[in-house]
Amino acid sequence: MNNKDLAALLKISTLAMILCTALLALGNYGLAHSMPINSAAGFNIVNLVFFIGLNALLVPFLAFLFKTRARANKQRRMIKA
Repeated sequence: MNNKDLAALLKISTLAMILCTALLALGNYGLAHSMPINSAAGFNIVNLVFFIGLNALLVPFLAFLFKTRARANKQRRMIKA
């Protein structure tokens, strides 16, 4: 990859990280307010599965984006030097 490709990858990764973080935060906020896990009727397992599913999908993807961005940034610095 040349420097131009790595710069584009960095911009795309940064935008994807911002969008994924916003989706994770707003998703958890929305789930917490619309479907409480512990209600007056007792413990709700379905809502807990939604929380775990959302976080299980988005947190590893966000970690992958951080790793990809760091690797592209490192390669870009090596090409510049």
